[in-house]
Amino acid sequence: MRQSRGGWSPAALAFKVRRIRGQGDLWVAENSISYDGVPWSFVCSILEFRGEKVARETVYINEGWEAPEWRAPWRAEWEDESSG
Repeated sequence: MRQSRGGWSPAALAFKVRRIRGQGDLWVAENSISYDGVPWSFVCSILEFRGEKVARETVYINEGWEAPEWRAPWRAEWEDESSG
């Protein structure tokens, strides 16, 4: 078993921070996560602070998918803005 953010998990976890933006008491982190080497999922974490402590965190996780051809005019490649 491995320690995970919410406790102990049997899964091997890989995690990439893609972008963090915000100001004041509201910040959004865009991440990628993979469990046990399966394809990467996209994660959006919305963090609300009170002082220096996290007061609330909302997390959305979704698998990636290819945009259909009818959306081609709006499709864009992801630009990784992380430092690592």
